[in-house]
Amino acid sequence: MALKKLGGSAQMKDICILAKAYIGEDSSAEKVENNVRRVIYTHPKLFCRVEGKDEGWWQLNTHRDEIASLKSQIAERDGVIERYKNIRTEDDFIKMLLPELMEAYKYERKALNPFRLILRNKGYDSAAKVLDAFIKEKDEELVKALQKLADKPSVQVEVKAGAQAQISKEGITNLLPKDQDNDEHQD
Repeated sequence: MALKKLGGSAQMKDICILAKAYIGEDSSAEKVENNVRRVIYTHPKLFCRVEGKDEGWWQLNTHRDEIASLKSQIAERDGVIERYKNIRTEDDFIKMLLPELMEAYKYERKALNPFRLILRNKGYDSAAKVLDAFIKEKDEELVKALQKLADKPSVQVEVKAGAQAQISKEGITNLLPKDQDNDEHQD
């Protein structure tokens, strides 16, 4: 509890000072420090040394994981910032923006429409055309995939409670849980 109150990492002396405040003035500093050390050393899943600091520093393992995650996010954002710092002209920005927009298409096609309008309104017609061609190609791929499914002979499936239907390249299949499937074949 003391280590959490100290922000997840602290020096042993600070942990002991706060622990003593929790325990009360009746305990000697040596006794408190021995108890704190015993708890830390016997629970390696909860506590670990702080990397890059003196030996007296300890942290909660959850704090270490949070720090690692935050460092990763910071490094990722630093990379993005560096890329944007290196943009010299608006044309360079557009060249960098197009691949990002194409990646965004995977998640939501409609999200690209405002960007297409902005590109056109700002006079970047060639960039807008590249984006339009990319979208058209992806839309055509989707239409072809749907057409393949539609060209399959229709399959009539009786769906019962608990049954699942699956659509694939081969068509629609009816998947029943094993116990239901076996029950039907025994009748």
